[in-house]
Amino acid sequence: MIREEVDRMIHNIAMLAEAAGLATSLALTDELVSHGELMSTLLFVEVLRQRGVAAA
Repeated sequence: MIREEVDRMIHNIAMLAEAAGLATSLALTDELVSHGELMSTLLFVEVLRQRGVAAA
C-alpha cells in the first residue's frame, strides 16, 4: 500500500519536474515541495506503524 502511494508521488514529481523545465512558477515550486513533504510524512508514519506505534 505505501509502496504504491510513494510510486505515484514519484511519478507526479517527475511530471512536475518536466513542466518546471519548460517554465517555472511559484505555484509549481510549491507543488513540488509539497510532494516531498507528503512523501516524508507517509514514510515516517509507516516507520512508526512498523514499530508498533499507532499513527495516522
